Amino acid sequence: MPVIPQAAMVLAAGLGARLRPLSLSRPKPLFPVLNRPMLGICLERLHEAGVRLAAVNAFHLAPRIEAFLEEAAPSFPGMELRLSRERELLGTGGGIRKAAGHFGEPLFVVNGDVHGDIPLAALAEAHASRPGALATLAVVDRPDKATVSVGEEDAILSFREKGPVPGEKARLCGAGVMVLSPEALARLPDGPSDVIAELRAMILGGGRAGVLRLGPEAEWCDIGTPGDYYSLNHRLARGGRFAEGARIDAETEGFLAAEPGAWIQEGARVRDCILWSGAVAESGCDLSGMIVAGIARSGVRMRGGVITGS
Repeated sequence: MPVIPQAAMVLAAGLGARLRPLSLSRPKPLFPVLNRPMLGICLERLHEAGVRLAAVNAFHLAPRIEAFLEEAAPSFPGMELRLSRERELLGTGGGIRKAAGHFGEPLFVVNGDVHGDIPLAALAEAHASRPGALATLAVVDRPDKATVSVGEEDAILSFREKGPVPGEKARLCGAGVMVLSPEALARLPDGPSDVIAELRAMILGGGRAGVLRLGPEAEWCDIGTPGDYYSLNHRLARGGRFAEGARIDAETEGFLAAEPGAWIQEGARVRDCILWSGAVAESGCDLSGMIVAGIARSGVRMRGGVITGS
């Protein structure tokens, strides 16, 4: 059996610029997937894998992240949740260095903006099978987002190269989860940095790293845009209704994901929609394929898009 890293770093400090205006009021890691915050889903999977310490960095809307961790802590007995609050945005490398740079064992690093059922035990085993590896990344076959150049025996040759790399057998997409060695941690600089850029420099300087390929059946989504976020919920919902704690006074069609505190008034028409806490679909509105994080006024008719504000 592989030795599962006892510590993990969850990257949750980003601005979520491509998800605006939704990310102006809620940090991306707290976006609900069928009414469950992505950060909570991530922590649950780390807890189930045996992780005993999860450090979470925060910058954008940091008080929201801090409040969530305080509320969620009792749900993860035996796992310490530690907030690493950044005074300036440190990037992925700087965030890891600040929060986890003192760890002397390998650790999981998880992007807070991805959703997927990554086999953490298999990832740990793949890393342990490469003595001296700086990192092992979970990867998926997504040509539109492929930036990881892979050679023989699933060794990483480089990242983000514009043209083919000598010895390259495949170019794959990082799934946002890796095991990082203490040697790589120690070589991350203090201050702002990008962990992938730093790993690239280490590999080109003679360091070794590898990948674990996930099969086409793997559930994985990079929630980069409102469309990505909506599509994930739509796919996972399979036409179901997730509305416990919401006030639903009208018949709805298709799938519905409505957080506690959302309200669909009598006389509203709602089909295939996501409603966040505090969202209101007023009587007389007609919505289809929407993400509602504010008030949809009576008479509004929209097909696809986002509603925020009051």
